[in-house]
Amino acid sequence: AKRDYPAAIDGHSPWFREYPLIEDHFARLNTCLTRGRARTRVAIVHPIESTWLAWGQNDSNGPSRQAHEDRFQALIRWLLHDLIDADLVAESLLYRQDATVEDGRLRVGASTYDAVLLPGLETIRSTTLALLERLPHDRVAVLGQAPTLVDALPSPRGEALAARCLRLPCERVPVLAYLERFRDVRVRSHGLRDLLHQIREDGEARWLFVCRTDRSGPAPLPWERPDAPPAIVELRGRWRCEAWDTLSGTVSDLPVQHRDGWSGVAWEAPAAGSILLRWLPEAGSVGLPESRRTKCSERGRLAPPHAVTLAEPNALVLDRPEGRLDQGTWEPATEVLALDNRWRVRLGWGRITSRIAQPWAEPAGPPPHRVTLRYRIDCATAVASPRLALERAPEASLRLDGRDLPLRIDGCYIDADIPTVALPDLPPGSHELEIVLPYGRDRTLERAYLLGCFGVAVRGSEARIVAPPTAWAWGDIATQGLPFYGGNLTYHCRLEHAGGRLVLRVPLFRSPLLRVALDGQDRGPLALPPYQLDLGEVAAGTHELAITCFGDRLATFGQFHHAAQAIHRWWGPDSWRTDGDQWSDEYQGKPHGVLSAPILLG
Repeated sequence: AKRDYPAAIDGHSPWFREYPLIEDHFARLNTCLTRGRARTRVAIVHPIESTWLAWGQNDSNGPSRQAHEDRFQALIRWLLHDLIDADLVAESLLYRQDATVEDGRLRVGASTYDAVLLPGLETIRSTTLALLERLPHDRVAVLGQAPTLVDALPSPRGEALAARCLRLPCERVPVLAYLERFRDVRVRSHGLRDLLHQIREDGEARWLFVCRTDRSGPAPLPWERPDAPPAIVELRGRWRCEAWDTLSGTVSDLPVQHRDGWSGVAWEAPAAGSILLRWLPEAGSVGLPESRRTKCSERGRLAPPHAVTLAEPNALVLDRPEGRLDQGTWEPATEVLALDNRWRVRLGWGRITSRIAQPWAEPAGPPPHRVTLRYRIDCATAVASPRLALERAPEASLRLDGRDLPLRIDGCYIDADIPTVALPDLPPGSHELEIVLPYGRDRTLERAYLLGCFGVAVRGSEARIVAPPTAWAWGDIATQGLPFYGGNLTYHCRLEHAGGRLVLRVPLFRSPLLRVALDGQDRGPLALPPYQLDLGEVAAGTHELAITCFGDRLATFGQFHHAAQAIHRWWGPDSWRTDGDQWSDEYQGKPHGVLSAPILLG
């Protein structure tokens, strides 16, 4: 599954032991947000039947159909991001759901609605219309045009309903102004427009979940800065409030402000952040909500690490061999997947693409051909006890610098189907490694990897072995001898602290997550904005701080010959076999590691 997506979720992933951080979050969230019932006070009559009237050829009906879609999508966005939840009512199901009017509200099954929106309908069912005609005039809002058809036939009843009820332009401001009286939740903030929420009734309690959908990069907007005032999450009524932390599993009481019929609590609202609150009826306290943010100021930047340890051997990718099919002539150095396709076309098998049959679907039989791949390995330093990671290694024959090598398989690299073969020590200089493999329709050619304790320097399309780094800096690890390293690494740092509270912030890194240890004791993960970890009270003196940066397999198995990844973000198998303007002989790496010095606060 090297070229599959989504990525493997087992031990192939270097951070698989950290999965509970997010999985437990969603499990806790699911437990709470399936209790009781959703509190939704607004219903939208789904306009699908009006859209069907516009179905037909794009030339004649396309603009009308697109207008329906744009209007509907805009309405949904307005309500969702302004924290007014709504249910979509399917007219075709109303008669099965015992829909009726009770106490001036529309009841559909187990749900009741205080307001009903008609978003520019052209046709409406007579059964739906009969229900709406029984509602108070201020509980139905016709947005834009009134229905001119009833049961798809001309009728004045739709216009009569619009005349009796509210008629609003299908625009954000008037729609939200009308629905304000039915609002239960609001967030007072400095311009946040990417919020979603759900509120549930659980007996007398209310569960409220609010999240941000913006996952933008490290440069914060003004209201996302650590010194910005918090947002205030408010629920209509008088309540006390508990914060249920879905990442840690802890529950804590929050100070609540009661003002003008609303109860409010402070929330930091980080990018991609969320908060789960449980509200209980109570008089509560009076005063301003208090932020739970650690109040601290910058004390300095962390010095570069004095050492870095790798969890795996470093890797040199071998992917540009000279090649020979059977006893043919040698072909110049070519990227191995491109060479594979070239030979397949020559043999009449066709190129490998995302649309081919899987190899096990091909007829079984001995491979009819043999290929020889010859790699040049340039070493600026000696390499002790290197290993070769090679798919189909048991079928291979190896020669190093003209000498046959015994096939000593001593383990595997990342996956059981990538065995490792012990190689002799490599002295400084240039070496030739020949790999002979059987070749058939069901046997593809793949990259190989040289593993060991060394550094790698990349220059354009060439990669060579150099001495492992002895001095490290904050920044991209690819420029520090690890361009193809996909495992975990740990930065070891020393810091002097005057005593007291210590907070670590890592504003810029490229990694699935970080994990921090202080003086050998784990202090937890650092994975989500604002990328800050409270280390608690720390004694005065010199301390050892370890930051583990978890790897991913993109540097090792990724599409590093895809020239347009920044423009075309796609992950199908064909993205490893691009050509033309989307191909690059030069390696196209991605930054990885802690890219700027972490900040110490106290």
